[in-house]
Amino acid sequence: MKILFFDDGLNDLIKRENNLMLNSLEKAGAEIKLHTLNSSDAYRLKTSHFQVYDEFLNHAEIEKPDIAFIRGLSFPEYLLSELEVRKTEYKISFIFFLREISRSLARSNIMKKLISLPQIIPFQYSLIGQMQDPPTTWIKTGGSKINYKIINEGLNKDLDKFNYDKEKARDYFGIQKDKFVCLFFGRDDFTKGLDVLIDAFRENLNKNYLLYIQTSKSNREETLGFDNVVFNNFFIEEGLVGKLFKACDLVVLPYRKEYEYSSTWVARLSIMAKCPIVVPNITPFNKLINHFKVGVLFDVEDFSSLANSIKEARSNYDKIMNEADFDGYLDICPSWDELGEDIVSEWKKHLDKENC
Repeated sequence: MKILFFDDGLNDLIKRENNLMLNSLEKAGAEIKLHTLNSSDAYRLKTSHFQVYDEFLNHAEIEKPDIAFIRGLSFPEYLLSELEVRKTEYKISFIFFLREISRSLARSNIMKKLISLPQIIPFQYSLIGQMQDPPTTWIKTGGSKINYKIINEGLNKDLDKFNYDKEKARDYFGIQKDKFVCLFFGRDDFTKGLDVLIDAFRENLNKNYLLYIQTSKSNREETLGFDNVVFNNFFIEEGLVGKLFKACDLVVLPYRKEYEYSSTWVARLSIMAKCPIVVPNITPFNKLINHFKVGVLFDVEDFSSLANSIKEARSNYDKIMNEADFDGYLDICPSWDELGEDIVSEWKKHLDKENC
């Protein structure tokens, strides 16, 4: 099975995820050829240009793969417009989230039209697997009635990477041992709501709490002068991630409403570290908490509610740790190898059906 892979790894995180996916697909028996973005492709991707998939599809017409694969589809309208004027002799497969289509009936309708095309093999990512309910927009357009495969994101379940003593981990990072430590981990995008978390600490949380921010390419001058805030503005080495999570008591995901129907690698890392989380009361995070009991909810974008939920987590910490079903959640997550096998199996099923 020949696969042309849309390699959009323009930053370290996407490169890492692409490599994990590539390795898993190759182990499952796929023969991979990369479409590496040239300067024109990169410009189009960064500027959301309508020709973003033009060169990729041109490449596919030359290579004639069985599958042209886009790991994360960002612009369904542009792919649809290309396919309406092209004749493809290969299948096109991609993975999509419900996040963008949940915000817009128009975007939802575009995605429904796209995945209805006979040459499309679609996958939908879900943080909580089959427990994920479709958004209203997806139901209204009829997208939820179309047959597509829901998959959990791949996870490297190497729990040894989180096998650290909390006190020793705190010594390593220079974190005070008498503090209740809340971790913010990841990019400082607007949708991640770091400003909401900073406001919660500024207004409502005393010096018994410590906010440890591990981000990159960010500048938060409002944290200067805070005795109970550590702000690290650099990309942490992958080998230190598990140690950092074990050094903390709580991981806070102060995400905004725009993050509804999305997913997060941070929550997965927290669960592998057996560290409770505080997340907004929006789907799928509320279902994650309600079903697996791995943390506390707060009212989205409300810093007072967020502060109260952090206090609640501290007050009920032993109860949360006793009730949390960390292992139950990990059981529904495939390893990267299992995910690759699942995707390749689905491709084979479609190709065999086509050849009958």
